[in-house]
Amino acid sequence: MSYNKRFSRQLCDKYDPQGKRIAEQIMKDVAGAKLITNNTAEEEGNFSEGFWDQEYEFCNGSRKLVEPEMKNKKWWGVRFGDLQPFKYGTMDIPYRKVKNKADVHIVISTCEQYAFLVTRKKMDEAVERGGEPKFKVTQYEPEGAYYFSTPISDGRFVSRQDGKWKFLERP
Repeated sequence: MSYNKRFSRQLCDKYDPQGKRIAEQIMKDVAGAKLITNNTAEEEGNFSEGFWDQEYEFCNGSRKLVEPEMKNKKWWGVRFGDLQPFKYGTMDIPYRKVKNKADVHIVISTCEQYAFLVTRKKMDEAVERGGEPKFKVTQYEPEGAYYFSTPISDGRFVSRQDGKWKFLERP
């Protein structure tokens, strides 16, 4: 069995526009970054350039590629309305993201109130430390898919507070 989850046009059409919109707000609020490019290769079915969704420019002129991903709010592990700690020690990232070219990966809850940001470097380190990816059955992959676990200490959580995205204190 392949390590990669099959591409789903239905899920892409449902979640990518929402994820891109929220990622743009997060990057503006917490990093002062401006959206430069939306990569449409995925929507067009062209995967030859690799995976990444957006390119941002920062105040100092540097640019970063970003890949937002929406996750079901049941996964989130917080009580909505307060800032309870995330109840898991790791964030499961689909193994297909190993081939992703983005510098920053943003995992966004479908309730649009919380997100987890992790750099490509930290994702690569998690893959190296974690060895083989773990196999699990999910709502969207009833036949199962492979994931690797990124320690939550490797990234940062943000939440929407008073209409703005802000970093949460580390647990």
